[in-house]
Formats: sequence, structure tokens, C-alpha cells
Amino acid sequence: MSDGYEVLAFAMDGELEGQGFWELEKFSQDLVEDCRLLLRRNGEVFTAEMDGELAPIELQFTSANGAALATFSVRKTPAVSLLLVSGNDANTDSSVMEMFIQSCRKSASIHVGSISANAFTRIREVAKRPCMSVVAWSSEKVSDDEFSSIQELSLHLGAAYFYPQMQLSRSS
Repeated sequence: MSDGYEVLAFAMDGELEGQGFWELEKFSQDLVEDCRLLLRRNGEVFTAEMDGELAPIELQFTSANGAALATFSVRKTPAVSLLLVSGNDANTDSSVMEMFIQSCRKSASIHVGSISANAFTRIREVAKRPCMSVVAWSSEKVSDDEFSSIQELSLHLGAAYFYPQMQLSRSS
């Protein structure tokens, strides 16, 4: 199998909307490298504002032992939450996964009201590593173009995090 990682996309109510494998060869080498530089420059825990066209976007990032939590916000409005688990340490993956699930449940109850007892629990069922779980928080304060930019950034950030040294075979 080619290099890449599993992606799970969740709706705000905690239901799994889609799952798929993202192959590294389909990513932009330049954007992955930009994300690698962002991670190297800022370390394991940081908040960073994007530059240029992405200026209204901010990334909060926390990682340890191959697992990370990240939130992309636009003008201080949370837009996307990410869970990245590499499989380096099963205990870390499990505890960070539980923090992500609990955090998303709290946010979901604010955004959509009541949620099912099983909201976001499908995250626990995926054994494939590396794996990224994504929750988009719909908001009138975040444009479709901004969500689209964050989606691209999220996927490339995952590639940069899971494969910090690997050169991609081509640039898209």
C-alpha cells in the first residue's frame, strides 16, 4: 500500500460523514513543506496566525508522543477541529482521542443542542494508523472559501505531521 493516512470526517452532531485513505502522492509538496516548516518553527504547543491570503486563519496546535489536537479558527471563530494519531504510542493515542471526543461533545451540544450518546465514538473503532479525525463547525462567520482553505490546510498539515521527513514523489 502507498504511504498516506486514514481520514474520518464528522458532522457537528458527532455522526461519521465519511472515511477514506489519503495518499501522499496526491498532496502538494510545497504546501506540505510549508506545514512542516510551521510545525518545526513552533514546536509541540503553539498558536499561529497564517500569512497572506490565509491571514484571517489561526491554528492552535498541541502534540505529544505522535498524537495531536488542532483547531483552525477564523477571526477567533472555531472552524475545524482535528485529531491526529500516529500509532507511535497506543496509550497516548487513546488518552488524546478521549480528550478530543469529550471536547467535541461539549462543542456539539452548544452548536446543535442534544447529541446522541454515541456522538464521535466511531473515532475509537478505527485501528488504522496514522489517522486524522476532522470536525467542521459550521458558522455564518466563516465563509465557504475560508472553510475550503482550512480543509486543504488540514489535510496537508496531517501529511506534514505524520511524515515529517518524507519527500513526496510529485508536486500537485
